[in-house]
Amino acid sequence: MFRKDFFSFVLMNSLILNYGYSQTYIEPIVGLNFSRVKGYATDEHAYNDIYSDKGYNRNVLYGIELTQEFTNKLSLKVRGNYFKRRVGYSDTGIAGFTDVHFDTYNFTATPYLRLIGNLRIGLGISFARLRDFEIGKEYLGFYDPLGRRYDQNQTGWMTSLHYHLKPIDIELSYSYLKSKRKTEDQFVNSVNNLVLQISYPIRIINKIYFTKKKTICPTF
Repeated sequence: MFRKDFFSFVLMNSLILNYGYSQTYIEPIVGLNFSRVKGYATDEHAYNDIYSDKGYNRNVLYGIELTQEFTNKLSLKVRGNYFKRRVGYSDTGIAGFTDVHFDTYNFTATPYLRLIGNLRIGLGISFARLRDFEIGKEYLGFYDPLGRRYDQNQTGWMTSLHYHLKPIDIELSYSYLKSKRKTEDQFVNSVNNLVLQISYPIRIINKIYFTKKKTICPTF
């Protein structure tokens, strides 16, 4: 109910108060991802009884973003980013696993509403593909992969605060993603992400009008 009301408010406010131009940007992204990984409890499987460490895991992320400015109030961002995770795990079974490595490909689609000045708020959907898992042991700084490789899909939501500090964009976002478990090999249950990122907007399309009346596009 909240999401439906939010999107209705964004759409009506933007179309009634501000309309007439469209701009499209492409933005390279770099940032820091702080994530908390929660695993499935596997008490019934002694060889695979792995639990995620407490606290947040920090990783550098890279990505690309496509931004569509519908009005000076409403915009939509479609984003993809990538980062590699290395998470410490404690193993209560006899295998003695200590670490898990895997790649994360994350995709989001988020509408944004301008609150005041250059500050915007966004709420959208998120999808992640977790790939190339390696479960293993670490000895004296050397990593020995012992486990299997497999993939997992996750879906969830994202909320963010976005600020344009010319010539860059700064964004702080939080997302929650949950897996749909299909096999016993998939042990990542959910992931909480806190992301701080910067991007550089490059305008690629300008002055596409919704109405016959000409409107001068603002420069952000």
